Amino acid sequence: MLHFASFGLGFTCLIAACFVVARGVRAVGPGPAARASRTFGIVILVALAATFATAGSAAAVAAIYITVVAGRAWLAFVAATLRRSTVH
Repeated sequence: MLHFASFGLGFTCLIAACFVVARGVRAVGPGPAARASRTFGIVILVALAATFATAGSAAAVAAIYITVVAGRAWLAFVAATLRRSTVH
């Protein structure tokens, strides 16, 4: 049960980070990075909600995978975006 609660808390923080980064990137200037961060945040939020709504079913397992893949994809996207902006 603790593992499931930690999963929920961790991904809730990841969703918040998506929106914080989107706001920060948008403050620097318009671009696709802010929109992409918001989109990843929404995808992770929907997948997390689906995980909790379908707990214990096969759909919950699929939703967990979607949540994890989207979270890791967002982290890779942010890392690549930051790398591109610092390497000239």
